[in-house]
Amino acid sequence: MDFYMLELQVTDLGKSVAWYQHFGYRVECLKSEEGFALLRSGTSRLALKQLSVENTQISSASSRGIRLHFEVAALEAEIKRLRSLGLEPAKPMKISPEGYRHVVYHGPDGVEIGLFEWISQTKN
Repeated sequence: MDFYMLELQVTDLGKSVAWYQHFGYRVECLKSEEGFALLRSGTSRLALKQLSVENTQISSASSRGIRLHFEVAALEAEIKRLRSLGLEPAKPMKISPEGYRHVVYHGPDGVEIGLFEWISQTKN
């Protein structure tokens, strides 16, 4: 069995597609009339499903415990790139005792994106 994709329910499909493209995802399949988009970055797939008009209420993603983490080669360069697109980290960069540094961005519908880079030779 292989993991295929993660699907997130979103309240604004267009806004969500645009936001995840800032993090390197490209649109593989877009069916706006069906409220569905499949995004891809490398071997990772992210599906976005527009909530129906009848069901536009969702709990915040952080209350559901959803945080997506991406390893980057140069965290400061990535922060600068995202800043040029109008995205700011939710909090200042932190250094972990496990040997990495990271930042978190808050996305549409409360999903958090964590970016990190290893600063020591030991990767966990």
